Amino acid sequence: TIKVETAEVINDRVGVSCTFSTLESFTFQSSASKWNDKTWSCNTPNMTSAFPATIYIYAKVGLTYSSDTALQLSTLSPFFFKLSPSVKSIFPRSGPISGGTIVRVEGTDGVWLNSTLLSCFFGNLRVSAAWISPTMVDCISPESTQPTKWIVSVSDNGIDLSTFEADFIQFQDPTIHSVSPKFGFSSASNIITLIGDSVHSSDSVKCLFRDVNSDENVVVNGIIFNETALNCEVGENDFTSTVYLISYSLNAGVDWCETALSFVTLSSPLIESLSHEHGIVNNELSAMVLGKNLAVGGSLSFCQLIDQDGVEAMKRSATPLDDGSGIACKITCPSATTLYHVIVSVENGVTPVSSSQHPFWCIPEPAIHYAYPKFIAVGESTPIVVYGNFHPGIIFECRFEGRIPSVTPARHMIDSSSLECISPAYSSPQSISLEIIGLVETVLLNVIDPVRVEATIPAVIFSGSDSIIIKGNNFIPGGMICSVQGKETVLEVINGTHAVCKSVAEAKPSSVALDIFFKDARQISDVTNITLYP
Repeated sequence: TIKVETAEVINDRVGVSCTFSTLESFTFQSSASKWNDKTWSCNTPNMTSAFPATIYIYAKVGLTYSSDTALQLSTLSPFFFKLSPSVKSIFPRSGPISGGTIVRVEGTDGVWLNSTLLSCFFGNLRVSAAWISPTMVDCISPESTQPTKWIVSVSDNGIDLSTFEADFIQFQDPTIHSVSPKFGFSSASNIITLIGDSVHSSDSVKCLFRDVNSDENVVVNGIIFNETALNCEVGENDFTSTVYLISYSLNAGVDWCETALSFVTLSSPLIESLSHEHGIVNNELSAMVLGKNLAVGGSLSFCQLIDQDGVEAMKRSATPLDDGSGIACKITCPSATTLYHVIVSVENGVTPVSSSQHPFWCIPEPAIHYAYPKFIAVGESTPIVVYGNFHPGIIFECRFEGRIPSVTPARHMIDSSSLECISPAYSSPQSISLEIIGLVETVLLNVIDPVRVEATIPAVIFSGSDSIIIKGNNFIPGGMICSVQGKETVLEVINGTHAVCKSVAEAKPSSVALDIFFKDARQISDVTNITLYP
């Protein structure tokens, strides 16, 4: 329905109608109704049959009326016919009852003119609109006192509304009062739950995390979990290590609701050291695991032992250290002797995150079986080989307990069955004990004066002689050996200066070396040359 105003009064006349003339010489008429002496109204004709594929039709409209003399036509005024779009979609489809949401309306099968009468309608409420294109306008949602479902339509002439209106829902903002968990790790994905009241259904939830230390914003998708919770889905490496303030949107990020909540992200848990780097099979030990972010307030931490294939062999809950430097946990080695790795799993109630790995040996219990040599010469630093169970992955130390204690590092030999300890040089004879630090067993060693050979009796020795007397000093009964041409026999010690050697009985005539030494300390020895006569 349009109104046609005239400059003069058309009064007391009959047969008044509106005449629409197009450039194509088509003329359409419709009856007119009088509003007042200079204003008449009439309905526009349906132009689709005459112009089925046309978007714009330019025409002129005037009044045709009868007078006493002839049929009269008023002056003509321009008029446009056009296809009015149907509403194809709106975005977003919801917003808060406070209003002010920018709603983009997209049309199809027609155009909207950029006219001063362009407006949107939420139900019967008319609001301003911004022309974006012939098929797209932006509308500002009105304020409402309660959740409301509106029918949205568009008009560019203030009268005709678009067909196929869309629904727009205004909602009451939820009250969000807590977040769970309160922290997470930047290297892991996180499900962050915002908990509150009156969380209504929405298929376009967004969460915004604003870095308090920079202008960085992280926007992620969310999902309504139930009437009291919505979940924000954060992927791996979406966050850096910082504190984020939390906002959320229930209409795809068009309107944001700020909260007073924050979420802390941390770097991945890192093990820097262990107080014990090995354990005994089938035994439990208490260890301190030091590092970064191994225990976070309100979280649970677990010590785990995994084998070289990544299979879990043990998992125990851990206790945070008071100074925040790490955790204390109990580690039980399985029965297998092998290299494992310790990891710490930190659980924030949603996503467990594992720390870096630290090697840990599970070994048989170290033990000392025996040591060689048992004697050390005065004034000499002597290598002592200690035989037992000594895993190569463990660092051992040797402690020589005597008049002057000494601690030296132990050197692993070819396999795990022996260690080498270098004794200090002692200035006088004495008894000492050798201890491998951490083990119960000790080895008793004797520091003695070096043995010396001064002469043989008789001076002339014939091949085939039963024995020879050796004169010297520091001969000790039991455990001394004499050797001639590779033939070794027990040195029969008479006293500290004389001993009998029977190794010459099978020796051939020649000039040979006669060696004497200790069976348990071959390095303590002396040698003299003798001549065997035929």
